[in-house]
Amino acid sequence: MEDCPFAEMLDFAIRLQLPLIARSCAAANEEQMTIEKTVVDFGQRVMSLEAACHHLLLRPDDALLRERLARAIATLELATAPDDSAFVRGLVSEVRAHADSLAFRLEGTGYDCLHISARTALLCQTLAQLRLQLPAVGRQSSG
Repeated sequence: MEDCPFAEMLDFAIRLQLPLIARSCAAANEEQMTIEKTVVDFGQRVMSLEAACHHLLLRPDDALLRERLARAIATLELATAPDDSAFVRGLVSEVRAHADSLAFRLEGTGYDCLHISARTALLCQTLAQLRLQLPAVGRQSSG
């Protein structure tokens, strides 16, 4: 094998390619971790808003809970990724619509607990459906 000129070239090529392959694998791994972190962050926002809705459903007269939920809705950032399914994008749009409607009622005057509870329940249901579409969140909450 030592007499073969290609063996030395092959050995050189392998030594040259390994760092490139390692960097490429590291970049792909980092990109995958970023995607997973984004999904988990998205899922945590969904779960946080869902928990706030549950609290308000349990105590609809609580002014502090109403204020917290209104603040949570105001700061809500739910952006879909380009590779999300049409169903997930539709659920996110529905969450935004229910959240806006609930925020309007939370900030307005003259809405009784029944109206607020009904809107909160709609938002809570949609958030639960959205949460079920996020596998990383499901694994995190069960483990």
